[in-house]
Amino acid sequence: MTVLGMDIEQVQALASSMQQNAEAINTATAQLTSQIDSTQWTGQDQSQFRSDWDSIYSVQLRNVVQALQERYTHLRAEADQQQQASGN
Repeated sequence: MTVLGMDIEQVQALASSMQQNAEAINTATAQLTSQIDSTQWTGQDQSQFRSDWDSIYSVQLRNVVQALQERYTHLRAEADQQQQASGN
């Protein structure tokens, strides 16, 4: 027999973890960008690296942050709905 529902506390903890990790990735992205900006490096390799960072890697990291934040919001709403339905 399949049990439907959720452990509200576990889902809330998962949501919080997603939010915390989104913040950590956002902070790491900003730190890396700052370090890239302050690194003394010129030439074609630097230009290609910077172009890749700006157009690929930092974009992908921002997309991960956005996805984690969206999942955080969704999970919090699901946990709140379950809590209301359970009368807790």
